[in-house]
Amino acid sequence: MPILRYHDQNNNLYHLEDRQFRYRPTQAEESSSDLYSGGEPAEHQISEALSQQIFALAQELLRATRLHTEPRRMLTAIIALKDQAEGQRATLSRSALRTKLEGLLQAALSTKNG
Repeated sequence: MPILRYHDQNNNLYHLEDRQFRYRPTQAEESSSDLYSGGEPAEHQISEALSQQIFALAQELLRATRLHTEPRRMLTAIIALKDQAEGQRATLSRSALRTKLEGLLQAALSTKNG
């Protein structure tokens, strides 16, 4: 069962294990501005179809090394995918693929009991 951890450019954490989705937002006191808040935490099941789309796109982003950057800078995101004993991690620059993944993660956040 793969596990995805994704920290967006605001350091909000999206965690997906099989169909179990969790969101841990950055709180205002944790943000560099002391103002930004990522909203409310969430945890729920998402559909199998959405889960598969997210994992497939995460794998595509990890293979797209042209989108990887080090060290982490502003406006970058961190993706980590663990499948059984193996894990991969990358810092991602802005890209259409990253935007697409973030759209799917937002869909997962707004979907309850998929």
